[in-house]
Amino acid sequence: MKKFFIVILVNLLFSGLYAQGGGSTGAADAWSTSTGKTYTVLAKGLYAIGKNPANLYLTEAKRWEVSSHFPLPNVHMRVGTDFLSLNEYNYFFGGEPGPNGETQGRYLTESDKERLLNVFEGGGMIFADIALSNLAVAYKLNNNKGVLAFTMNDYMMQKFNIPAGMIDLFVSGNPPNKTYDFNDLDVKISYLREYTFSFARDLNFMKPKFVKNLYGGVTLKYMQGMAYAGVDEMNTNFTTQPDGILTGQSRMRILTAFSDNVGVEYDFDSTAEKKNFTFSLFPKPVGSGFGIDFGLTAEIGDRWKIGLAFTDIGSMTWSQNVAEYISYHDFTITEIIDPIQRDSLVTFLKGEGRYTSAFTKPLPTAFRLGASFLVWKNDFKYFLLSMDYNQGFNNEPRNSTSPRISIGGEWNQTKWLPYMRGGFSFGGDSPFIWSVGIGFNWGPVEFNLATPDFHYIFIPGDAQRIAFATSARWKF
Repeated sequence: MKKFFIVILVNLLFSGLYAQGGGSTGAADAWSTSTGKTYTVLAKGLYAIGKNPANLYLTEAKRWEVSSHFPLPNVHMRVGTDFLSLNEYNYFFGGEPGPNGETQGRYLTESDKERLLNVFEGGGMIFADIALSNLAVAYKLNNNKGVLAFTMNDYMMQKFNIPAGMIDLFVSGNPPNKTYDFNDLDVKISYLREYTFSFARDLNFMKPKFVKNLYGGVTLKYMQGMAYAGVDEMNTNFTTQPDGILTGQSRMRILTAFSDNVGVEYDFDSTAEKKNFTFSLFPKPVGSGFGIDFGLTAEIGDRWKIGLAFTDIGSMTWSQNVAEYISYHDFTITEIIDPIQRDSLVTFLKGEGRYTSAFTKPLPTAFRLGASFLVWKNDFKYFLLSMDYNQGFNNEPRNSTSPRISIGGEWNQTKWLPYMRGGFSFGGDSPFIWSVGIGFNWGPVEFNLATPDFHYIFIPGDAQRIAFATSARWKF
């Protein structure tokens, strides 16, 4: 169990060692990131896969569209928290100057303790969301009969929610007649490889009269899972009685599955062969799953587009190297300083590990609705605005049941200056995002750079996360 939590910690700190979108909040390509992830209508060609496959048909390539690691990798990274700013971190955990100029720990006053509790009041989530597109290819069929596409993407998604009860215990020091619960402890880690096959075409044969053009698309997904760890059940609390006796219950179940390439050794299996981390371009999977995306986009007149999509409908089954850590105990501790009773409490809380049967988890299913308006256009010059609504149906990594609303746009003034993009996003797992980005379209190759946290440039002390995205594609 100890090694399991070490693996979680190492992944949280160094998740950048593994690295296009998915769910209602997940990582996206740089083009989509730059518009505040307002992509249901705006994303076109390969960038539409994972968002609205209908827009694959709108590729600007004459025949082929290709994206890989050259000339610029297609990567998006987002690491941070939903509660702790840089200023707060430095105040509580950065120490303070000592009498001789050295850094020493800060002793919290009562107001400091109240301030720390308020920091965690709105959440305690630490997350890392990294996506890497290894290969993406789209081909336009003859006579505009449709567009086919194939992609291979890697995702590393992690959520770790620190329970408010743990912070309350740290601050309050366990006074009598106080109950602490840890039910909001949540851990979800997964490393997936996704293969997609997409097709999009026009559906003008079935469009209503008021629609100028109608497009439809579908994406079939095959998923391979390399690593998973997640809290499946958590109902743990304890109360300190007036006489100092500690009573409580532990109801916990954590499910895990790790590829042999990851190198995790379960501490309960003394007969297993020693495992070390081994790098491989094609790690051995321990899970698999299938998913489907489908979407529609309608052009209304010369200025309006409306699109909708359902993405990641499906599930993953983890069937190899599957283990569980469980704890189902009621406990009473009469003397917390008694080493025997203290060790038994630790045993209750950390759980017992064992191999178990396969389990299934849903993909980050989401609904997307968007509309765009062409404000003006003159030859190659244009200004385009769009708005999106994204709703996740579960809280799996890359997803949130909290709605996310965004508005974004793109502006181009000359052939030589970069495309300018920007957008705002509200909701999901981030209260506010101000995204900006630029794009260079030089003949057959296109480059895009973006950050979803432009506002932190003006208020660096309030920064809660680090995020950026780069992408490039060839069109010929």
